[in-house]
Formats: sequence, structure tokens, C-alpha cells
Amino acid sequence: MGVIHVSIEGRINVDVLFHDKDGTASFKVVSLNDSREYTTGKVAVIVGTAGTASAVVMSYDDPQPTPYRDASGALVSLASISRVVFSWSGSSTRTFTPDGGSGDFVMRSAGGSVAVTDYGGLMAEPTLSAGQGTGTYTIVLYGT
Repeated sequence: MGVIHVSIEGRINVDVLFHDKDGTASFKVVSLNDSREYTTGKVAVIVGTAGTASAVVMSYDDPQPTPYRDASGALVSLASISRVVFSWSGSSTRTFTPDGGSGDFVMRSAGGSVAVTDYGGLMAEPTLSAGQGTGTYTIVLYGT
């Protein structure tokens, strides 16, 4: 396998802002935000549809090469994943476990909400939990 050159530019933002107010006067502001820009590294996206059964969203015995392709169509391998973003469109909560459903690492989403977390290493049979209804999932991986 040849050397893969990937050029990316992007960011992952999380922003929480609430005003605790009475009428028109604000009493307290609750705020939490994080914004990280990335100009190096690699990014991959996994998109799929799932029914009520649990589903392995990507299965491979050897993580090299991965099924990810860059904008030019070349295969992209991820040696390490440092951030994971997960969203589930269905109305009931679904969990996503990057580590094969062991339950040690769980992300939750419903109704298109977005969960973001730091993550170390590679994914081993990332699994979407069983649940009610159908929907689509989107998983964004950032790493090197």
C-alpha cells in the first residue's frame, strides 16, 4: 500500500447556552462550549439505515485497509481514532458502542441529536443497539 496524503480542513463544535430568566430580565446564563479546528489528520464517515435489531455498522478482521475512501476515491486507513461523532435519526434512543458492544464505551442519540466524544485507538466491530423503529445513523471519525 502506498503513502496516503490526505488534506482536510474542518471543525467539531459543541455549544450549550441557556438563559435562566424571569420575563425579560436574565438572571443567570449557563454556557459551555468547545470548538476544535483541524487542518491535519483524516476524517471518515459511516452512514447507514437500521431496523429494530442491533447491527454491526462495520465489520473487519484486519483494520488495514479500512473501507473508507477520500475525495479522490483512494482508500484511507486510520491508525488511530481520536474523536467520534454519532447521530441517530429515529425517535427512540439508540446506543452506539465503538468497542464491539462490550458496554465499556457507549454513545447515545435520538431524533437526530449529536453525541461527540474523545476516543483512543481503533474501533472493534462498532455496534448500533437494538431498539424501537427504524432510522438512519451517521458516524464521523477523526484521527490519524
